[in-house]
Amino acid sequence: MASKDQTGSGALLADLHAISCALKAFASTTAAEGLEGDNYMLTQQVARYLLKAARGVLAGKPSKSDISQVLRRFIERRDVGNAFDVLSDDQDLVDAFGWRVAYLTLEALRHRDEDKRAWNSLLVDFWRLSTAFAQYLVVKTFLEALRDPATQASLDQETQVLLHKQFQLFALSHLTTHATEFFACAAATVRQLELARTKRTLALLGELRPHAVRLVDAWQFSDWALDSSLGRYDGKVYEDMFHRASELNPSTTSSSTLTPSRPPCLGGDTTTEQQHN
Repeated sequence: MASKDQTGSGALLADLHAISCALKAFASTTAAEGLEGDNYMLTQQVARYLLKAARGVLAGKPSKSDISQVLRRFIERRDVGNAFDVLSDDQDLVDAFGWRVAYLTLEALRHRDEDKRAWNSLLVDFWRLSTAFAQYLVVKTFLEALRDPATQASLDQETQVLLHKQFQLFALSHLTTHATEFFACAAATVRQLELARTKRTLALLGELRPHAVRLVDAWQFSDWALDSSLGRYDGKVYEDMFHRASELNPSTTSSSTLTPSRPPCLGGDTTTEQQHN
């Protein structure tokens, strides 16, 4: 990044900082379905970066960053609107996420600069803005990776098709989850959102379901790392659940009868256990 910043202004480093903050907050929240203590601090940093970028665009001094170009296009077309084919065109789907980021950025900027609202009163708005920015980055990068010649050369056609369907499912799932924001900024119509929720995402789930095990196994997570009955490589789900409930659960076994744990259904001499019990 630093080698690409020929101006020496550090603009690309600011881009990298905002991107890493947004993705860190988004990824940890997505994984845990909760709020890490510092996530609101991170999202404020993202909001500060985006508001600064918007002020630069409005002042006629945009940076060369991707988000400045997204904001510029939004400002040029917000009075005439934009028609995104989010159901059939991958690039339109990505652009709809960018349009939403621009809309939320300028809304937050209006609250801050024109309405003179206190910074702390906008923390929820900043959280939504940072989340939108992170989602835009992910779907944009996902599509770029799928279109990369190196990716296409290294993967067979079937794998490329499956990854493309995963891209669509990921993007459309987040689009429908945040449907009100996409509708409010006119990035998607009610009918598009309805079809995405009731038709397209369900169809993609059905198409991906037969490949779900292979897609997960491709990560090569070990049984030890997963520590999951449902995720066992040998498929012995019920045997492992029984083993955990009966032999590894201290609430069902007293300390005097608790035996060392062993893999379930591997046979072995049980005489000692029977005599002890």
